[in-house]
Amino acid sequence: MASLDEVIFAVDTKDAKLCLEIFKKTETPINVELPNKYTTLTYALFKANAKLAMMLLCDVGADADTFDGHGKNPLYYAVRYNFDEIITKLLELGADPSAAVNADGWSAFHVACHAGKTKAVEIMLLENGSKFVNTPSVGGHTPLHLAAAGGFEATVRVLLGSGAVADAKDAQRRQTPLHLAAQKGHTACCVALLENDARLHEPDITAQRKTPLELARDYQHFATAAAMLKAYNHDAE
Repeated sequence: MASLDEVIFAVDTKDAKLCLEIFKKTETPINVELPNKYTTLTYALFKANAKLAMMLLCDVGADADTFDGHGKNPLYYAVRYNFDEIITKLLELGADPSAAVNADGWSAFHVACHAGKTKAVEIMLLENGSKFVNTPSVGGHTPLHLAAAGGFEATVRVLLGSGAVADAKDAQRRQTPLHLAAQKGHTACCVALLENDARLHEPDITAQRKTPLELARDYQHFATAAAMLKAYNHDAE
């Protein structure tokens, strides 16, 4: 236990050289779970030490896909803390962007889309193609649902350009990304979706069977509703 605590303290210092010396001295397995439930790699990322994380991957042989005791993999932390170079390296070493990192079935890719981290989304799509671009969470929310609900137009457009289904429906209310964007008044996302053939008048399965246009009106997003009508009628011409 003492040697593992030393590893934690070494990571806390953010001294990459010291951390590697501790590893060598204690002969600690690189992928072992530490007393704080992180692995050394995930803890380095959690502590925002990208330099150490890269050294662990390139020089020590840390596994790119080992989950820690918090149920998270290195890619999750790299996405969360905007370490784009680490994301690229993890993917090169075989990290799986579609592996679930929480009880809702979200992957690191879902996390990136939910937070509007467009660069991370582009990197993961570039390295892996579009095979998981429509993978739903437990609740049936696709990455496009999450990006649209957050109002991240750039991410929405990247997803649509990579084959995301504009009218995918969630499991609970059978709502599309356009429903979610319209309800929150995310005008630019609504326009982007409609430009990619999203259905303006598609009802959900709530008691009121609301369409995206009706939700924009009901939540008093009148400018959004007007922009939606304009985009819809332009595409219909």
